[in-house]
Amino acid sequence: LIEAVDTTPTSTDGDIKGPSQTSLTILGDREADLDRGDNLLTISLDIQDDLSGLLYASVSFASPSGNQYRSVYVQANNLLSGSRLDGTFIASEILSDYTEPGIWTINYIILADNKYNSTSYYGASLAAPGLEDDELSVLVVNTHNVDNQAPLPLSVEIAHSSRFELKSSGVQIPLRIGFSDDL
Repeated sequence: LIEAVDTTPTSTDGDIKGPSQTSLTILGDREADLDRGDNLLTISLDIQDDLSGLLYASVSFASPSGNQYRSVYVQANNLLSGSRLDGTFIASEILSDYTEPGIWTINYIILADNKYNSTSYYGASLAAPGLEDDELSVLVVNTHNVDNQAPLPLSVEIAHSSRFELKSSGVQIPLRIGFSDDL
């Protein structure tokens, strides 16, 4: 199933439709073995847009626990072949040593054109055009340095005791935040 939401605004120049994805490929063997130093998640996207061309795309992956997310950001300068109106784009994200092991799945895809028209694909059973369910994931192998605990807040305080006039916008209030993290 595919859930697509077209969040396209009305445009006076006729460009009112967001880009569409015709295929997505996770390059390589769909396994990132961090123990071997294999920490690059690379995707290839085929994208079409009717008038202004691709501005950006974001493909978000969720960890098995749902506590970690990584996004691969695709920009117009990531064009591998074709054009920004109908092209193949390639981009990568580096997975850190602290990445949770297990099967990471795509949880959403956002595409936007140069007029900021966008199309979003998301949902628990995301199935994008050209993808089978088993192609929506990548296996992360990591037996060391796993960080699956979020930092814990310890304190929040205003950094100095000045009075602030909040009647105008753009007031900056300096904060001092203390936290603890296990790694």
